[in-house]
Amino acid sequence: MSNDKLFKDFPPVLAGQLKKRILKDLNGDEYGTVLWRTMDELIFEPFYTIEDLEQSEIKNHKPGVHPFLRGNQKAGNEWEIRQDVKVSDSLSANKKALDILNKGITSIGFITDSAEINELLKDVLIEYLEINFINSQRSQEILKNLILISEERNLNPLQLKGSVNYEPLAEMLSKGNLENTWEAQSALIAQELIEGGFTFFRGINISGDIFHNAGASIVQELAFTLAQGNEYLVSLTNKFNIDQIAPVLQFTYSTGSSYLMEIAKIRAARLLWAKIIEQYKPQHDCTSATYIHCKTSEYTLTVADAYNNLLRATTQTMSAAIAGANAISVSPFDAATKDPEEFSERLARNIQIICAEEAFLNKVADPAGGSYYLEKLTESIAQAAWDLFRVIESKGGYIAACQEGFIQNEIEETAKHRKQALSDGNEVMVGVNKYINKTEDISSFNKNQEAVLEKDCDFKVLRKVKAEEFLSQGTSSR
Repeated sequence: MSNDKLFKDFPPVLAGQLKKRILKDLNGDEYGTVLWRTMDELIFEPFYTIEDLEQSEIKNHKPGVHPFLRGNQKAGNEWEIRQDVKVSDSLSANKKALDILNKGITSIGFITDSAEINELLKDVLIEYLEINFINSQRSQEILKNLILISEERNLNPLQLKGSVNYEPLAEMLSKGNLENTWEAQSALIAQELIEGGFTFFRGINISGDIFHNAGASIVQELAFTLAQGNEYLVSLTNKFNIDQIAPVLQFTYSTGSSYLMEIAKIRAARLLWAKIIEQYKPQHDCTSATYIHCKTSEYTLTVADAYNNLLRATTQTMSAAIAGANAISVSPFDAATKDPEEFSERLARNIQIICAEEAFLNKVADPAGGSYYLEKLTESIAQAAWDLFRVIESKGGYIAACQEGFIQNEIEETAKHRKQALSDGNEVMVGVNKYINKTEDISSFNKNQEAVLEKDCDFKVLRKVKAEEFLSQGTSSR
């Protein structure tokens, strides 16, 4: 095989040449009109070249090695195709699970109020797929029951993959209170997994989607999520070493509609988490690798012109896949108005199946690697998020910053700016504030959010919002 570089006969284009051409094409307009200004007050050029990365360490990173900016895999880009099932009764949920397992998914999540999971997992071959349970309050009971089932089936602990999602540090913001036993519960869950040898099963979920769905910016979502994760590390490393505890944790991020920024966000998340892990002096480089579950955005999920949600979900799924997410969940297009039906769930499922099986996004490790633009975005977002993370740590960490109301107030302020941008038309949502279907009746739209009495809370509550809520049909322009 030849070692000759591709395009060696073509001279590189210098930044000065590109800028000169842009100024010519602008025909007298200011160069500043083509700069990209984000809500995080980051400013990006319309192009970047290798010159912009000469002093950057990013260009030297490789896929599958520390600090895992370019993903956990050295070759390929396989991710778990996940679908969640709401459990109203175990028999129906089990039947649905068995059905969709034959339709392309490789990971299933059960949203359940009960810790009884025997009937739920009947005939489900848990050794061949990821099994996830979403019930933070009963995570420890569910984990114990799952371990019993795996023992009854004579499974090796290494065959069990998935998660129970204990997330007290996220729930405290939605409920306004932090349970007193969170540290003890976290330690017990970690102990079950560590002592049992369940290397590929995770017990604690670090939730970034709670910030995204409250209107946070990308830098805020990243910084606040990392601070939340570090709070778990501070607590759990009192009992376990970092090499034991890091694999017990997983991250959940939402991917929004800013296509390139979302790719850069997930890449930056891995880079910064590795930087945090380094402070705990791990014995193994692989300790810095993290598991990231990406969900398409609830914030951008609209009632108006709901079929547009299919397009939004497609770009959001692509962002997650290209960024190297470990698992992806896609919300059905009608999830904002009702419990999704088989049709909308099938379309949601097929979005990421097409990304894998037809677009081949699962074949190449770090498809974004080498793009000067994406590498620069990653570097800039990582630096801004790290600076904000350090502000939180200077306040005493995540819990202290929440007690002060710092995190909640920062997100509220950003949400106000987003509201104004939507009202002014500076941020566009097709079907909501532009190209509206005026014959459509969306009177059924309901926030469907439980009220939390602030007077009963120790923390300021962080509320979910949707971009669509910021506008009414009457104030939108066609």
